[in-house]
Amino acid sequence: MGNKYKVKVVPTSIILNGEGQISFERAGLLSSNDLKTELDKVAGFVSE
Repeated sequence: MGNKYKVKVVPTSIILNGEGQISFERAGLLSSNDLKTELDKVAGFVSE
């Protein structure tokens, strides 16, 4: 997976949209609140 998405830093958070395209990527730690916010954006629950 790391090679497929060109992950260079661990941890890296990647969220894919319904088409399998990267809609969010962040190298380093991601808080649970930030993760929830980004997942909500991808799901269309909140605007960016």
